[in-house]
Amino acid sequence: MDVLISPIASLLQTLIQEAHAENQRRHEEKMAEIKLIANSELRDSSV
Repeated sequence: MDVLISPIASLLQTLIQEAHAENQRRHEEKMAEIKLIANSELRDSSV
């Protein structure tokens, strides 16, 4: 049983890290869009 725990724990850790990285990437993209709109003429047309 101990033989399976380490690979499973490693896999779970990798999955969590990948999910976090994806969430961070989406957040950064959204913030970049907001910044672009806030700093451009698009602000007037999107409001």
